[in-house]
Amino acid sequence: VHTQQPILNIEASLDPLIDAGVASDSAWIKNKTAQLVGVAYDLFWYDKNGVTQMFDEDKSRLSSTVLLEPQQKIAIDLAKPTAESANYRLYLRLK
Repeated sequence: VHTQQPILNIEASLDPLIDAGVASDSAWIKNKTAQLVGVAYDLFWYDKNGVTQMFDEDKSRLSSTVLLEPQQKIAIDLAKPTAESANYRLYLRLK
């Protein structure tokens, strides 16, 4: 699918617990509960033609986990792996 907008995927089990948003230059996650919520995420970058951009020669995504306090909102670091990186997909799942 060719798109000029970032893509946000949230697994069904996580969706009721968080709010999240993406823009061309920013992404964020907010815990909307009164409990701690663990979130694992994968960040994939693509060039203007949709070709995956590599972070390292064997790493096509940046993966991390965060533990969100109740009502906490955080920004996701969107460091581009290459100069050709034009768009990204953020995949969120319950940790």
